[in-house]
Parts: sequence; structure tokens; C-alpha cells
Amino acid sequence: MVRVYSQLPGFPSPSEQPDYYEMLRDIGAFADKPGARVLVAHSPDRTLLGGVVYFGDMAHYGSGGTATAETDASGFRLLGVDPQARGSGAGKALTNACIELAREAGHSQVILHTTMAMQVAWGLYERMGFQRSEDLDFLQEELPVFGFRLQLDGAGASSQPAPENRSMTLPTEHEISPIPEDLDGKVAVKNFLGKTLQDAVAMFDENSLVYQEDLMWMGPPAFCFYLPAVLKHFERQEDDELVPFIASLFEFRLKHDAAAIEPCFPTMAEICEHLLRQGENYVGSSDKKRFQKILRKITE
Repeated sequence: MVRVYSQLPGFPSPSEQPDYYEMLRDIGAFADKPGARVLVAHSPDRTLLGGVVYFGDMAHYGSGGTATAETDASGFRLLGVDPQARGSGAGKALTNACIELAREAGHSQVILHTTMAMQVAWGLYERMGFQRSEDLDFLQEELPVFGFRLQLDGAGASSQPAPENRSMTLPTEHEISPIPEDLDGKVAVKNFLGKTLQDAVAMFDENSLVYQEDLMWMGPPAFCFYLPAVLKHFERQEDDELVPFIASLFEFRLKHDAAAIEPCFPTMAEICEHLLRQGENYVGSSDKKRFQKILRKITE
């Protein structure tokens, strides 16, 4: 855990917050707290990939702010994945394990905290349905720490938000095609203007090859809006013809407008991680190397 957190850009170093890193070194001690469990993820050969601490009793959660006063809630802290295990799905698996433990406990919500230095984790939590809760925010010395909740109320509640709920505002014509008279942009406008994210998922499911190049030329806001449709499409079906194009798409956009598409780095990371988990009969070794390089670039 010390290695994982100390390598996060923008996160305090061991010399800046020694008490915090001492807690990380002794993470196993959390298992002695009532209702707490230390969970780990490992590979088939038992290589440790990551870990997290689940709290079934928020009184022992141990964060700053008001979280420890929450009732009818579970929480988890200190989720960490070995940098060498990026793309293994360990972070998502650990998060899902905590959610299931909360359900088993009969709790109506799951609480967590993260920081701006943890953008990949932040994006993962949002994609799994967690929502920002400013009432849970606090300062860890001078580091802002941000609270999130996942509501579990209702039978069959899903931890996955519906695709169309990721944004309530559809991209404008200018956001889809910011360059006047650009022919590729005009095609993107024709295909995507007025389309919801759910519409885009259906379009890719029907024929991804018709619409893939639109992602290359549309403006950054539209690109970030519609990119989750690609993730959903890959989760629903294999598409070996789309795989190498997505690698080229990410390489192109990172070269030409990396800063503008930074808000969708978490979604790009999720797509890379999903494809890296697939067998080489679907995603070849050369494409996997490209996705590994892309993942390193957007998470470093």
C-alpha cells in the first residue's frame, strides 16, 4: 500500500504525512476493529494484486469529517492496486466485494472517500454509481478529501448507472463539429446530433464500423460524452474489428488534444482495462501492448 500511494502524482509523500503512511504499513490491524475486514485480490498464481479495508460499522471507519456518525451504512477505505496489476480488474472486483458485503449487512448505502490524485479510482466509482456527497468532505492536513455515496435502497438496485444518466445535456452541433465546414465533422453531426448515450450504444451494437471514425473527429466534449457507449458496447459483445481502431483512436487523441480529453481519461482507462483482460484470440498481443502503453500514459 505504501508503494501504491507514494507513487500517486499529487498525493502527499511519506515525509509529508508520516502518520498516514504508518497506517498503510500496518493495514492488517484494521481487521481487529468490529465489523471491519481486510480484503485482497490475487491472480490465479496467488500473486497479490491489491487490497481494501471494508467497514461494516462506520463508527470505526476512522476518517475525518462526519462519516463516522453515519448509520445504516457500510464503507471502505484504502483501496490500492499494485501498479503492475493495472488493467487486471482488481480495483473493480474489490469495490464490488465491499458493495456485496454492505448488501449482506442490510445497509442502505456505501460510503467512501478519494482525492483528486486518484483520478482512475474516482472515475471507476462514478461509473459504478457512486455520487459525490459534499457533506462527507474533509481536509487531511492540507489535502482535500472528497466523499461519495452509493445508495442501495430498493430491491434489485444496481451499482451500474444507466448509460444515459452520465450526463443530462446532449452535445451541441458545435461540440460535435467545432471546425466549420469540416466534412468529417459534418458526418459526425449527421450521425450523433440529438443522440443520447443509450442511442449511441445501440448504434455501435448495430454496426460499430459505420460510426467509429466519428469519434476521431468530433470535439472533445462530444468525444467524452459518447465514449462510454464504446465501453458498454465492448461489455455487451466482442468486436475484434473495433479493437485496433480504438487503440489508434486513443493514440491519435492523446497526441493532438490530451489536455482537452483529460475528463474522459477514466473511461479510456476502463476500456483499456477491459480489453487487456480479454484472451489473445480476441485482443492480440500487439494491441495489448498498445493499450498497456496508453493506460500508463493516462494514469501516470
